[in-house]
Amino acid sequence: MKFLSYDGLLARIVRYIWNLFVLNICFILCCLPVITIGAAISAMYAVFLNDFRESGVLRKFFGAFAENFKQATVIWLIFMALAAVLAANWYYLLTYSLGGNGLLLAVAAVVSVLYLSVVSFAFALQAKYENSPLQTMKNALILSIGKFFSGVLMSFVNLFPVIMFVVDLDVFVNVVAIWIPLGFALQIQINALIVRRVFRKLQPQNQKDQ
Repeated sequence: MKFLSYDGLLARIVRYIWNLFVLNICFILCCLPVITIGAAISAMYAVFLNDFRESGVLRKFFGAFAENFKQATVIWLIFMALAAVLAANWYYLLTYSLGGNGLLLAVAAVVSVLYLSVVSFAFALQAKYENSPLQTMKNALILSIGKFFSGVLMSFVNLFPVIMFVVDLDVFVNVVAIWIPLGFALQIQINALIVRRVFRKLQPQNQKDQ
């Protein structure tokens, strides 16, 4: 039966889930040193911005990991410093009652969403284009503002487990059960689909050979 053949629908689904699982586990392992998270995210984008259905996804992942390691790590360290500032700001706002606190919380929420959007765009840009870390971050900020709704959508995808935790703890437990084996890879694949539409409108110069 064609359905059960190597190129059948069932076989393609099984290969797709298996590739997601393997990439997800490799991604988690590469993130364990923390400082390597940026390179791991860039490597995942490098895989998903191309044809994920092709063979050799692990070779592509680790090849992109090594290629992007230096610049992606610089970008990640900058983002970690900015995240510390944002976290301190949230702690201060939630701990102390200030006049106009609601307005400050709204501003902090917008800045946080913009931050997540810039992070998503930055590592996708790092995976796709040749630029300095600062230029990549500048381009990511421009895209986050110019493609605001795309950035908000990616921020929602990034925050999905946190949102589930806030909404319903029981649902969060079920989400985590799926997230650990597949979630990070699926998350970046969804974001890659979003940024791919944005990248189609960009000039091809300085694009990396894939």
